[in-house]
Formats: sequence, C-alpha cells, structure tokens
Amino acid sequence: MPSSNFFLDNKDISFHVEKRIDFEKLFSLILEDEKEAFSAKTAEEYKKNCQETLKAFGEICATEIAPYAREVDETPLKLENGEVVLPERLKKNIATLKSFGMTSLSIPPRYSGIGGPFLMEMIACEMLNRACPSTMLNCAWHAPIARILIHYADKSIQDRYIEDLVSGKISGNMALTEAGAGSDLSAIRTKARKDESSAEKVYLLTGEKKFITNGGSELSLVLAKGANDKKGLASLSLYLCPRKWDGKDNFKITNLEKKIALNGSATCELVYENSKAYLLGEDGEGYRYMLDLMNDSRIGVSFQSLGVLEGIYQDTLAYAEQRTSWGKSLLKHELIAEKLLDQRANLTAVRSIAYKMAFYRSLVYYIEEKLQNGNLSENDRENLEKEKKKISLKLRYYTPLLKYKMAEDCVKNAREGVQILGGYGFTKEYTAEWRLRESLIYPIYEGTSQIQALMSMKDTIKQVIKNPTNVVGDLLTRTYLSFLDRSPAHRKLHKMIQIEKKAIVKILTRLVSVNMTAKISETSSSDWFKVIQQLKQNLSDFSNLSPALLNAERICEIKGLIACSRALLEDIQYDASRELITNRFLNTSYLKVKSLYMQISYVDPILTDFLSSEKYTSSNNLLL
Repeated sequence: MPSSNFFLDNKDISFHVEKRIDFEKLFSLILEDEKEAFSAKTAEEYKKNCQETLKAFGEICATEIAPYAREVDETPLKLENGEVVLPERLKKNIATLKSFGMTSLSIPPRYSGIGGPFLMEMIACEMLNRACPSTMLNCAWHAPIARILIHYADKSIQDRYIEDLVSGKISGNMALTEAGAGSDLSAIRTKARKDESSAEKVYLLTGEKKFITNGGSELSLVLAKGANDKKGLASLSLYLCPRKWDGKDNFKITNLEKKIALNGSATCELVYENSKAYLLGEDGEGYRYMLDLMNDSRIGVSFQSLGVLEGIYQDTLAYAEQRTSWGKSLLKHELIAEKLLDQRANLTAVRSIAYKMAFYRSLVYYIEEKLQNGNLSENDRENLEKEKKKISLKLRYYTPLLKYKMAEDCVKNAREGVQILGGYGFTKEYTAEWRLRESLIYPIYEGTSQIQALMSMKDTIKQVIKNPTNVVGDLLTRTYLSFLDRSPAHRKLHKMIQIEKKAIVKILTRLVSVNMTAKISETSSSDWFKVIQQLKQNLSDFSNLSPALLNAERICEIKGLIACSRALLEDIQYDASRELITNRFLNTSYLKVKSLYMQISYVDPILTDFLSSEKYTSSNNLLL
C-alpha cells in the first residue's frame, strides 16, 4: 500500500528529529528577528515548527509528487527555439512545491525566506528525492544560488535577484564543467574580459559549458578564467550571467542531453559568446567561492542518495514480504533476509552521519548570520569564530566520506533491489529498474567518488605531517582499548580505528620507500618519524605517488565505515532498540575493514611492474 506521508512513515527520521538534533543549540544561535519570523519564542516551539513543516512536506511528497514520478520519467523535455520546455506534470509538481515554500526553507527572513535550519531543507530534499529525483532537481537551484549571492554579490545584484530566487520566480545553475575539464577545473577554457563600454562592473564571457544541471534557468553561475595574469585555479573567477540581457538571449542552450535517468531534469550544453556577466567578489577567488556551493551540493547529493536508498528499501521490502516461493515469503529466505537486514543497517548508519553533517552545516550558517548581523561583544565574536572553525574542520573531514559512501551504497542497494525482484526487477512494472537508473548519477556528479577519495587521502597526509604523534598515539591507544573496553561493540570500533591507523602508516611508509629508495620499517617508531620528515621535506617532489593514489578509495571506505559506526554507537544512548542494527553494522564493517587492510597490505607485483614500466607510460601502453 502506498505511503500517505514520507515523514510519518519513517521512524528513523522521527528518531533523529525528536531525539538527536540539538534544537536548543540551533535556537541559541538564531537572531531575535529570525526567531520572530519563524514564530518561535522557545527552542521547543522552534523544534515543533520544524516538525510540522516536515510533516506537511512529507504528505505532499507522498501524495502529490510520488504518484506521478513514472510520468515525469517517461515524458521527455524539449528544446524549442533555444528554450527548455517542461511537460505539464512537471510544471504542476514545481508549482506545488513553490507554493509550499520549498525554495525558501533555509534562507534568512531578511531575504524573504522561511529561516529554518539547513538540516530541515536537507530532510525535505531526502523525502522529495524518494518521491521523484527529477522534480527535486528542478527545485534544488533556488536557495543555493541565493546563498552565493548573499555571501559574494554586491547589494545592487542582491536586490535585483535574491527575492525572485527565494520566491521561486527564477532559478539558477552552476556552470563549471567543460569538455575536457570535468574534475580538473584548472583546465577550464572559458574566459572573461572587462566590458569597457559598460559603466557597470560588467564582463564578457566566451566559452562552452557541458552537462549543466538546470541549464535552462534564468541565472548561470559561471566559473571562468578571470581578467588576470594568474595561472591554474588562482586564475578562476566567479560570474553571474543572466539568461536574458535587455530582453535578448545572453547565452545559448545548444543541446539537451538524452540521459538514462533524471529525464525530467534539463542537463544542457551552454555557449557563451561575449555574454554579459557580473563579477562576484574578488577576481581570482572564483574557485574558493565555488567550493562553498560545491561542498553544500555534496551534502545535498548525499541526501538525494539517502532518499533513493529509502525508496529502494521500502519497495524491495514490500515485494519480498508479499512474494512467496517454496511456501514462504521471500522475506523468510535467509539469502534475501540477510540482504534486507544489511540494507536496513546501512541505511540507518548513513542517515545518522548525514543528519549530523547537515546539523553542523546549519550551525555554521547560523553562526555566520550572527557574526554578520548580531550585536556581539568582542569576546562573544571571538568564541563564535573559534566554534565556526572547529565545526568547519569536521565538515571538511566528513563531507567526502559521506558523499562517497552514500553514493556507492545507493548503486549497490539498487542493484540488489533488481535482483531480489528477479524477472520483475527487469521490467517497468515495478520501480526497481527506475531506482537503479536514478542511482547511477550519485557517484558521478558534484565530484566523482574517486575525487572524494583523493580529497580525503590528501587531507589525511596533511594531518599526519602536521601531527605525526597523533597517529602513533592513537594506534597505541586503540590497541589498548580494543582489549579492555567493556563494550564488545566499542572494542570492535577501537579495532577498526587501529586498523585504519596501521593502514595509513603502511601507505605513507611505502610512499617514502618508493620515492627515497630507503629501507624503512613499518613497525619501528623511530623509522616512522623519519617517514614524516621525508614527507615534510620532499612530498612535492615525489614522482611516484602510486601507493597513496591506488589506496585512496580503500582508505576513504574505511574512514566512512568508522564514521558511521561511531554515529550509530552514539545513537544507542538515545534509543536502546537500535542496538541490533548497530551491532550488525559493526560486525559487517569490521570484516570489510580487515579485508580492505589486506588489500592495502598486498603489493601486486604485476600491477607494480605495469605502472612503473613503458607498458603504462609509453605510447605502446598495454591497455591500448
């Protein structure tokens, strides 16, 4: 039976909203006028208003969006006379969500927003993506673009566009990718030059962008080489390019991509030919500004994955419960029961860490608001700055792990969903094939899984170089605790962290050995500090980074499993009934971590020989 409310039918969401989210902390950071706008005089009222908002939104997603998801998927968008034309059902979905206020949930009231926490927007995103990913993407580019303008645009530009973005009257897109410049943004060729004929600070953009989500929208945030002499990422600036200028087309939509999924979301090729645009912030700071949007987008993609994961689990569970084989339901067959138990455990784990990250991001936004507009003493200001820095470091650590694990889990679980349904999974009669198609994008956009892993590995190396004693100390401490902690579950967590530290020591020791032709022991503490010294002095000169690069995904997966395990163990303190799911996740995660460590430890001579020989580096590459 179809759900009537995606908020009320999900006990896990209710658990986090009711017991795990610290609304007292959030409320303490909100400005007084924003409390009034949100109709909340106390933290309890603030919490209740968030709950009521999500409850109402959950009903809309279940009853007004989800029933038409198949129609949205099967009714193509059109490109007519250079404009993207949406089908009627999609237009109706978007209008419904705008009237609810989906486009303004976390924007401050001073910009005509509702003023709720970023976390509330993300939970809404999860429920909407469970209902219809295409519809979600058509409503996802209002608040993020508005936030960029709030932070970096001149007041005249803010006054011109922000209110229309927040109300849903106009939308925007993020134009980064180019043919040949996807993850490598330093290879961007789109250029900007000052428009000398304009009295305003107007620039002219020339170039092409590809795979731009929501490309038919009214505003385009364009990353381009600025009017400066800098090189690499430092040469990039961020521009706001309106779709229309003085009533005429300002840039062209030259192609509407045909995709295997997200068929109701316009993915476009955009061409800028002396297109007029406004510089946002400082010239040469574009990459840094865009990171703000990209980091939020990566959290957003994690919640999109979460919505699809929930849909996969609910749909597969319902089928397995009803379908009988050899006289019993599929749910009572051991092979199927194990898969669904692990889907439930993984879903519970990733939601726990996702909500924590969105909570942290909410704190940062509220702190920024208070620093900018609050009446603060110097002492209060200093304390808030310190708190913001501390939280931001956590976000930097967890975001790539979260995006990596959620995206990879989504594809895996969707594939299992098709398999559990058997022949029906291969038909369009059920949702399994649709969920599988929709899941495939998450390891790709807003930074591929491999990019997330490399980011995590890069930060890991930096932290080891900065505080080498932390790794050795933590390794010894976890070894001790893995034997003496009273809780079996916590002992297992300590063992996983111990393995993680051993893996990092192994990778970095090997990295130094490969590049410095030195004989170094992985178990000798004195040799370990030699490794750190070599890394500090010579890392930029290392020609062979293979030991770190080859194992980046394995380390990222280990860290992700540990992060989720920690979050689940914290949750048990608020609800003891979650113990079974937590222990199952820890048991399977421990085995995965051990297996990943074995893969890291093993050096395949075939691969080593291949990567270091002409078979790989020359034009006679064995792979060609």
